[in-house]
Amino acid sequence: MWFEVLPPVVGNLHLLLLHLPVGFVVAALLLEIWTWRDPAGRCLVGRLLAANAIGAFLTATAGWVLAAQGDYPEAALGWHRWAGVGCAVVAVFAWWLRARRGLLAGRVGLILLTGVTALAGHLGATLTHGDGLMVWTRPTGKPERVSPPGAAGLAADAVHPLLVNNCVECHGEEKQKGRLRLDTLAAAKAKGRSGEPGIVPGDPEASEVLRRVALPREDDEAMPPGDHDPLTASERKTLTEWVAGLQRGA
Repeated sequence: MWFEVLPPVVGNLHLLLLHLPVGFVVAALLLEIWTWRDPAGRCLVGRLLAANAIGAFLTATAGWVLAAQGDYPEAALGWHRWAGVGCAVVAVFAWWLRARRGLLAGRVGLILLTGVTALAGHLGATLTHGDGLMVWTRPTGKPERVSPPGAAGLAADAVHPLLVNNCVECHGEEKQKGRLRLDTLAAAKAKGRSGEPGIVPGDPEASEVLRRVALPREDDEAMPPGDHDPLTASERKTLTEWVAGLQRGA
């Protein structure tokens, strides 16, 4: 029915609409700088701000719908959600300042809007890509161990970098796609969105993670996703032997 299909469609529009406010704000800012001393073309700034106000409102609305459908960390989602709402409010305010309070007030509003838009965009990127998105936010030390020892004949040191490099970015503390975490063994044993446990100690065939890393790349459920390099045969063997060597009930 349409009421079942409509929310996902509206929510996914957020991924398209979010580029509009960014583009409008950047264009308005550049045009304002260009016409700082020359009034020719200055009226276009107000029109860009009006278009931005509409775009920001639509983006925030679609984002609110999308937030109810995804699997995002609550803290990060809350910050981004309210930053998006704030961005829409400030967008309307900046347009009103430009239209009703004159050039100086309009410029103040544009500067404020630029800052809020940048903040909302950064929080959104962090929400989907994790804290390591920006170079200056990436951890510089050795990653924390995610896999406890215990596999027969196989040190956890071999599994740790494998999981960190291929899985933890999307299935870690900051982000849990498919409601699955792989940064600790206890979390990995829990059932994700699929209803199957990520890792079943001593039983590789029942472990959802192992099933997905072995799928063909064209399969929608294949992990890591298609834009990432797949695990090599050696890496899959290492992961399989590690899971098989874990004691049941570990």
